[in-house]
Amino acid sequence: MTGSSQRVALAGVTVDYGKGPVVTDLDLTMAPGEITALLGQSGCGKSTTLRAIAGLVTPTAGTIHFGDDDVTLTPPWRRDLGLVFQNHALFPHLSVAKNIEYGLRRRMSRTARRQRVAEMLALVGLEELAEVEPGQLSGGQSQRAALARALAPDPRILLLDEPFSALDANLRDRMRAEVESIIRKVGVTTVMVTHDQDEAMSMADRVAVMADGRILEVAPPEDIFRRPEFAYTARFVGASNLLAGQVDRSGGAPRFLVGATAVALAEPAGRAEPAASAEVPGAAALALKPEDVLLDPGASADVVLDACLVSSKFHGPIRDLTWRVPALGDVVLRSRVPAGTTVPDVGGAGRIGWHAASATLVHDPDGGAS
Repeated sequence: MTGSSQRVALAGVTVDYGKGPVVTDLDLTMAPGEITALLGQSGCGKSTTLRAIAGLVTPTAGTIHFGDDDVTLTPPWRRDLGLVFQNHALFPHLSVAKNIEYGLRRRMSRTARRQRVAEMLALVGLEELAEVEPGQLSGGQSQRAALARALAPDPRILLLDEPFSALDANLRDRMRAEVESIIRKVGVTTVMVTHDQDEAMSMADRVAVMADGRILEVAPPEDIFRRPEFAYTARFVGASNLLAGQVDRSGGAPRFLVGATAVALAEPAGRAEPAASAEVPGAAALALKPEDVLLDPGASADVVLDACLVSSKFHGPIRDLTWRVPALGDVVLRSRVPAGTTVPDVGGAGRIGWHAASATLVHDPDGGAS
């Protein structure tokens, strides 16, 4: 970890441009050297949050700390930030080396600058392209050059704003791995804005899911995927079946009532860190990933139901199946199986089920489970 890597803390941060809050009462703390992803759909407030951290917008309320320093009103150029934008924003008339050197001119002697630029070029693997101008670089090379420029001044915080969205799909996966590797080597505290769940899951130590200007929950990627707290998160991250109903504890062992049918309900599994809210007004729902719906479940399954196959779609290595389940009021459930699995013809009968531990009880404030 770099000596300058800092803890970042947002407390009660609200940003209002005059037509109502864009983000409201945000509380979020990031440990030194941690990669945190702000994940959400367009318009959820994640980019505004990043701009507040960068000092490009001033919060209407709340505070932002880097380490022990309150930077809420500190201008961007005094925050010791590294910024990587979606379009990379390299200076087109300067070589890769000159782009990297640009932010060092007032900080270092010429000799020190040359040494630092050489270190950065080696870090991102662009030594042979030092004198090339940005217009001659590929998308991945531009990405690495922008990262080197951001890291050259040894920033306290690195901010990434949708850094891979401009890259084609084949390059995107490779660049995620390369950029994460570089960030881990440097050890800088990093905040990344993305709408891409795969990006957040593969790179971040923790994911903050945002919706409607608020942070719904913050947890390690596996907890966000496997043990979401909200129906919104279950829908958005990795798609889920959501069954509306209510918890019944009258018989001792908890059950979940879907219409007239009671299905087994496991006690909530512990998350790596506390959920954002223990009690949220509104309805409950049971979230179940399609890959956890079993076809022809054995005796070990806690839930076994008769079903009718509505559709079967081939997707390379997997097959997506859609089932109508009469016992659940003709609710439609999705399942996902390896492509070579034998399945009934569309319209045919089958049996599906799941283990109680695979289903997660989530808050559904809007009561819109489906």
